[in-house]
Amino acid sequence: MSAIMYWDRKRIDLDTAVVMTDHAHLLFRIIDGSSLSAILHNIKSYSANEINKLTRKQGAFWLDESFDHIIRDWIAQLESGHLSLPAAPPNHTR
Repeated sequence: MSAIMYWDRKRIDLDTAVVMTDHAHLLFRIIDGSSLSAILHNIKSYSANEINKLTRKQGAFWLDESFDHIIRDWIAQLESGHLSLPAAPPNHTR
């Protein structure tokens, strides 16, 4: 989590983050013009090095793949007007 929090308000505006044993979920906006790949590289590189030090292991820790395209596509659809949010969550009783 420290590798993620380090960049908050420097390169990203972090909304939320959850770190699991083998992956992480992040929701943030880039605020300094950096590329997404550069930000993810910094977070993954630092955290992998720290984890490898603690576990006395070497080599890759994180997968190369990220699923940022899912959120990006959804946001693009919202911004273009092709998708709208419901007034209330499904099955919501008033």
